[in-house]
Amino acid sequence: GLNTCDTIPIVCLLIGGGIGSISLVLTKIYQGIPILIFKGTGHAPDLISGTCEDFADRHDNLSDNHLRTAITMRIAEKFPKESKDDSTRNKIKDNLLQIIKYSNTQENGNLLTFIDATSSNSDLHELDKYILISLIQNQPSNGQLQSQEILKRNLMLILDCNHPEIALSEIFQSEGSD
Repeated sequence: GLNTCDTIPIVCLLIGGGIGSISLVLTKIYQGIPILIFKGTGHAPDLISGTCEDFADRHDNLSDNHLRTAITMRIAEKFPKESKDDSTRNKIKDNLLQIIKYSNTQENGNLLTFIDATSSNSDLHELDKYILISLIQNQPSNGQLQSQEILKRNLMLILDCNHPEIALSEIFQSEGSD
């Protein structure tokens, strides 16, 4: 079988998109693939990022009724036609709740990274850095041996991408904080 160092790193980018994109994001989360979500580029990215912000505001409580109400309101705002159908609206809401539930676990790491494409602070010319950081940050950390393999893989990836400064900011800084 393949070990951690032999696998090909994969990152998905969500730029724009509709209802189908929400299902696709959930599928990628189930597969353990990190996703860069570009806020401000369309309904699906804005709905997912807004839902995650609402979740954080509710102190990470998935069963909070206010969270469910906020999600329903966001769906109606972003997809007014589709939200009129109870079945479609509930499927979107269920997918969003599953995205929240499974995107940040010990098994998967934190699989979602949000970039505000409308912000003057986001430099999209450095997309390769965003992708590289997403790959490094969004990994599980189980066991010492696997951790050493992941460290080796990350360092090789950083060198291959010619961004040694990321080793300092993302690997050696986090290693020292453990």
